[in-house]
Amino acid sequence: MITPLKNQWQGVYYDGRSPVRHEAEITLLDDDLLVELAKVGFRQSYDEVILAQGEYSGEPIRLEFGGEGSEALVVDDRAFLAALRQRTELSSRQFAETPLTRIGIKQTLLAATGVIALIAGFYLWGAQVLGTGMAALVPASWEERLGKSVMPWVADDEDLCLDVDKRKAVDAIAERLVAALPERRYDYVFLIAKGSVNALTVPGGRIVIFDGLLKMTETPEQLAGVLAHEIQHAHFRHTTRSMFRNMTMQALLAAVTGDASGGVGAFESVTELGVLAHQRSEEEEADREGVALMAAAKIDPIGMVEIFDKFGEVLPDGPYSMLSTHPTTESRIERLRERIAELEFSTEPFKLATSWKSVAQPCRVKGD
Repeated sequence: MITPLKNQWQGVYYDGRSPVRHEAEITLLDDDLLVELAKVGFRQSYDEVILAQGEYSGEPIRLEFGGEGSEALVVDDRAFLAALRQRTELSSRQFAETPLTRIGIKQTLLAATGVIALIAGFYLWGAQVLGTGMAALVPASWEERLGKSVMPWVADDEDLCLDVDKRKAVDAIAERLVAALPERRYDYVFLIAKGSVNALTVPGGRIVIFDGLLKMTETPEQLAGVLAHEIQHAHFRHTTRSMFRNMTMQALLAAVTGDASGGVGAFESVTELGVLAHQRSEEEEADREGVALMAAAKIDPIGMVEIFDKFGEVLPDGPYSMLSTHPTTESRIERLRERIAELEFSTEPFKLATSWKSVAQPCRVKGD
């Protein structure tokens, strides 16, 4: 006997054309979803809906439909997924799960052909195209597990900063930026580690700031410029794309099957800073959207201009430099200033519990 479940849920609707959230009431009908917004409503057939996210505990349910530039519904209550599946089962419809799961079914049916095609595609067309496509398929929870797996090769526990006041100051800046995101894909984690002038993002919203970079900053706004840039790398999945583009075949196959833990050894080679470098178009996107995020958070975006100007003065142009794949400093700053001029915003100064001079001091780590 099937126990009836509730059929009305509160969620958020995205139209696929803008980042604006629309509060929505979602009703599960026999053949379709009824979505009621503040002023309008519409129905969406179950046949045209896919589950883009929500297979794993801890992540919201995200339904997508509408093809290119997908519209989306996001519901935080995981009971919604059980009700949805029961409803679609009752209506004799096969409800698609995640894009990754659908690929898994095809591989099960066409295992030999699929593997041969994957290998041929990897070597004939290169990892550039495959990397971007694969990154778009994996759920956020898989990226988060991958990020945790590769962290030992990015910043060891022995190198993590122990200074509580420093971490609180960085978290206060980061939280203000994350709160201004139009859509929060991950549970972001910000770590400070002892190291060179650098900051980087690993999959799943983990962002590492090295104290060599922190020492260069003179204001909270300058660090906010770095964090906004890195947050946008995470938000647009640039790092996940980069890792897929540079994976060995062993790692790629582990990724396809969703076995992040089983492929940890294979991911060692792709965690080197040179491999984690982003394409120039991705850097420009992180710059452009980063200053917009700062403006949305009421943080003066000129802080990004100031810190990147500093980077241009002191960082070398070698392959492991933070600027190695970035646009030239001069052109970058010119574009940033143009972008800032387009934005309308007001600013609110940070009120931190400790002085910025103490925040910018070298990290205290285990063994000090």
